[in-house]
Amino acid sequence: MNISDTGVLIVEDDFLVCEMIQGVLEDTGYVVVGTAVDGQQAIEMTRSIRPDVVLMDIGLPDVDGIQATRHIYESCPTPVVILTAYDAPEIVAQVSEAGAGAYLVKPSTAREMERAITITMARFDDMMELRRLNAELQVEIAERIQAEEQIKASLEEKEVLLQEIQHRVRNNLQFIHNLLDLQTGYIEDKKAIEVFRESQKRIHAIALVHDQLCQSKDLGKINLADYIQNLADDLFLSYNAGAMGITLKTNLSDVNVNANTALSCGLIVNELVSNGLKHAFTDKRRRPGEICIESHSVNDGRKLDILVKDNGIGLPPDRKLRKKKSFGLELVNMLVHQLKGTIEIDRSNGATFTITLPDRFSH
Repeated sequence: MNISDTGVLIVEDDFLVCEMIQGVLEDTGYVVVGTAVDGQQAIEMTRSIRPDVVLMDIGLPDVDGIQATRHIYESCPTPVVILTAYDAPEIVAQVSEAGAGAYLVKPSTAREMERAITITMARFDDMMELRRLNAELQVEIAERIQAEEQIKASLEEKEVLLQEIQHRVRNNLQFIHNLLDLQTGYIEDKKAIEVFRESQKRIHAIALVHDQLCQSKDLGKINLADYIQNLADDLFLSYNAGAMGITLKTNLSDVNVNANTALSCGLIVNELVSNGLKHAFTDKRRRPGEICIESHSVNDGRKLDILVKDNGIGLPPDRKLRKKKSFGLELVNMLVHQLKGTIEIDRSNGATFTITLPDRFSH
């Protein structure tokens, strides 16, 4: 802005000083748009005539210059140059805190006034740009907070819905389990009844996944150790393994996996433990029977080994996982293949099944 286009409001209660300042400014080329004799009048005139810059004395009646500057800066932002007869550090600090861009020690030369006005107006423009950017930033922050709150509310609503779905699936599976149980009452064939019972246990293994999901803080993950432990405990109870003198030992790593991986692992453990409880201790020898389940995270957590072993009579040398007469072992082989894992069988000292899941098993 050119000097000739700059309108100045002078705030000075000493008439002679005011006349002197006005003369200097007009000789320099500034336009004096008004004069005020106190702080309150300065505030009102700044609001009404909107000068380009205000030259404000500090020692004013009613409202002093610093108070008036602060009010102008907050209510009708305008560049302010403070006029003072004292060059004290505390005054400089107060002037800066109030929002003034510069100050002049009276009496001041035309050159000093021009320099102070130029600096003040430039700083004021920078200040207003920062204020504008800050206001935009505050609006953006508020909008982001609102959007995040909406997303959070939506996620909480979806979590509630997912939990409700898990409960309903669990209840439906329990209903199917009960239907199979009811159906067995009308079947006389012992082999058919055994097939129904095995199907019930598989359904229970699936239902247990949904129980774990309902209890999990992360609806997409399941603690595999808790799941396998609960599944094995239920199997031992179902087969009345305690009365058979068979004990369960577990050593399970604390690993979280997705629901699909947990379900496949659970069905594998279900088949292998059930197979051990039914067939591993049929020799009637008086010795403690034991089934052990272990899981170990290896390769820095990138792989997982699951072991199911017993100290029973062991598997016949020709017993293979793909044997057509054993649906359970065929299912184990299929599930291991789906997980892109491998399975090894050790027939010494009972039977030991080692399932190794590959990299990124939990994804």
